[in-house]
Amino acid sequence: MSELEPERFRPLRRGTLGEPYLYLAETTSTQDVLRDGDFPHGTVCVTEHQTAGRGRSGRRWDDAPATALLFSVLLRPSAGAPLPQLSLVAGLAVAAAIEQRADVRARV
Repeated sequence: MSELEPERFRPLRRGTLGEPYLYLAETTSTQDVLRDGDFPHGTVCVTEHQTAGRGRSGRRWDDAPATALLFSVLLRPSAGAPLPQLSLVAGLAVAAAIEQRADVRARV
């Protein structure tokens, strides 16, 4: 069983994000999954491997299976939210939390 499967994740979840929680062993892109569905605010999609991952400004990137933290969080912010900076700030916050809790170097 993967550490990312719902049975392992749900007991650790805090706050309002992560419900629903979608786990896929492999997908084209977690962004595609969330974009193509009708999911509520806070839905998280996580995978072990993306076959067509995209970063900022649509830049393509590749990962080796089970070597990266690959997920998307669906946010439905209120009008006036600083959207252009949101993904970068969130990525930096996740990297800082990983470095602090897991004592590993994280990159965005």
